[in-house]
Amino acid sequence: MITEQHEKSVMDYTAELSGLSLSEQADFWVIQLDNPMSDNQEMAFRLWLQANPAHRPAYDEARQIWALATNAASTYSRCDQPKPAGMTKPNKSRVAGLTVALMVILLTCLFFLQNPLRSEGALQTAYNSFRDIELADGSHAVLDAGSEIRINYSANERVVTLKEGGVFVDVAPNKSRPFIVSVNQFNVRAVGTAYSVELLQGNLDISVHEGVIEILDPDHATQAPIRLQEGQNWSFNMGSNTAEISENISVADAYWRKRQLKSEDQPLGEILEKLSRHIGENVLWVNSEIQAIKVSGLFQLDNSDFLLDVLLKKYGIEKYELFGKSVFFLKKS
Repeated sequence: MITEQHEKSVMDYTAELSGLSLSEQADFWVIQLDNPMSDNQEMAFRLWLQANPAHRPAYDEARQIWALATNAASTYSRCDQPKPAGMTKPNKSRVAGLTVALMVILLTCLFFLQNPLRSEGALQTAYNSFRDIELADGSHAVLDAGSEIRINYSANERVVTLKEGGVFVDVAPNKSRPFIVSVNQFNVRAVGTAYSVELLQGNLDISVHEGVIEILDPDHATQAPIRLQEGQNWSFNMGSNTAEISENISVADAYWRKRQLKSEDQPLGEILEKLSRHIGENVLWVNSEIQAIKVSGLFQLDNSDFLLDVLLKKYGIEKYELFGKSVFFLKKS
């Protein structure tokens, strides 16, 4: 049993992972989870899983390899018969068991080497600044800092999957091939228009800059699509599963077209996340107290690191690094 005196903190577990490769970190957690875990240990493991999209598949892969290796070792153990007194050569059953174990492990390793975990389609990433992209169909996309999209065009449709961050698209008209931005469980469909889609701190924000779009939920195919026109914004809270439509998108328009961070009673957590993306870091956690603070103003993004420091000092916020990402907490009074 782990006593409180000797219990490691979340930061202790983070330090143990420092300098290890991804596969070594995954192996570390497979071993740790083989025994009952403390609260801090479980929290560290959950934060590690959330810190990088590659962590979950790496952990699953390591768990499969360890399971196969364990089974192979068990097979070897059953074949390991006691040797007669004075016998110096290994018996045939032991050699056979060892051969089976080694073959299983070798085949497992070859399988994962020949089938690496990789994303299908064209993957685009951007860090530290906006990135302009001309798509194959003539559409134009602006990718936010620290964001990911996957492009998959077919004869019937043009699909851009938003993995994280935000993207603005100015769609080239083509009625026979609808343009779709896929994000979480939603598909945002347009024929020829300009709109932006952002994932921010558990919220999904979609703003229509020109034309008309439809938002569909494939999981609820019988529901009528949500239709938005120019000037409207649709915000969906993934935690509470609630949505609202507003008529003013000046905040989003300034961000994508003027490269300005304009805020009208916007949660401070969303502002911190955007600024962090522009200085080359990603946010892992912002506590609820910071989310409750509403901020209004117009900020230039040409010196995002300075602006971030100003906001941290103004609102008394502490920033920590955990698994290579930023964690924000209000300072205790």
